[in-house]
Amino acid sequence: KRAFLVTPPCAGQRRNLLSKHSKRASLPVRPESPEEILQSIVPQHHPFSVELEVDGDQALSAGLDLVRRPDFDPTHTLLIRFRDEQYAAQDEDTARAFFLKLLLQQIHNSEVFEGPSGCKNLALDSQALRDDSYFDLGCLLALSLAHGGPPVGFFSPALYQCLFNYPANRPLSLRHMTPDTHLTHQVRQIAEAESLDKLREAMAASW
Repeated sequence: KRAFLVTPPCAGQRRNLLSKHSKRASLPVRPESPEEILQSIVPQHHPFSVELEVDGDQALSAGLDLVRRPDFDPTHTLLIRFRDEQYAAQDEDTARAFFLKLLLQQIHNSEVFEGPSGCKNLALDSQALRDDSYFDLGCLLALSLAHGGPPVGFFSPALYQCLFNYPANRPLSLRHMTPDTHLTHQVRQIAEAESLDKLREAMAASW
């Protein structure tokens, strides 16, 4: 089952859909490591909580609504309320764990990722780029980890290295690209060109 991202109703005010550049690109880059960032958002005896209602099993939609709130604070404890009677009787801890499990599954299957299951690269999706969905899903992945969700085990080695530089300073190559995609086919044609004429043909075909 593939999860599709939903553009919020206020997207016209909050995001410039005529541009393919995220408004958040101008935000200052924080020098912390990924570990330090996660530690900073882990709820540690925080007195505040945020309630999140989930329709059916639509965890990704609910999660996007949460991180797009202007007052969103990742350190607040998550109180999950499922509207579906099938899940409504769960206690707080069980409901939160189930929500985070669903959330991770639906992020894994969203259109911002491509490739075989368990070995995903980032896909280039123009609508997701305009909607800042890459940023929002990154927030949700960090939120899930900080609040006790399951480990993120579906990144490809190439994506993991790009995010965390591990193994350190290893060059990426054609074999790290997602198989059977148009972009990979174009890059392969360029890489395998044996003459300048063949290279020009491959370059011309890629436009």
